[in-house]
Amino acid sequence: MIVHSKEDKEVPFQQAEEVYNAATGPKEMFIYSGAHLAAMKVDAEAYVAKIDRLIY
Repeated sequence: MIVHSKEDKEVPFQQAEEVYNAATGPKEMFIYSGAHLAAMKVDAEAYVAKIDRLIY
């Protein structure tokens, strides 16, 4: 699972896309709006839903 913000100033969004595109098997990408590592603060419900889709 790739979790990334297009607003992230620490890691370019393009790098997240490259890793996601190279991954095989079940995968999810959660794109959120906000700062680096803020996904759970921004939208915890959507974050958990993505994880659920991977494990169920």
